[in-house]
Amino acid sequence: MLQRFDNVLSTLIIVSCCNNLYFICVQIFHSFTNRDNFMKEVYFWSSLLFVLLRILTMMLSAGAVH
Repeated sequence: MLQRFDNVLSTLIIVSCCNNLYFICVQIFHSFTNRDNFMKEVYFWSSLLFVLLRILTMMLSAGAVH
């Protein structure tokens, strides 16, 4: 049972990592556009920071599982 749980969990972690990395790449690609509004700029950087923190905490918590 533990082996099956580990296989399912590892697949879920890989999919989540790929999703987060894709979103980070899209955010970096959109960083080259010119935003005319200050609130759009704040939203962009806060959402990018949130995704970076989310992937960091996910990797650290996944790495702590034995």
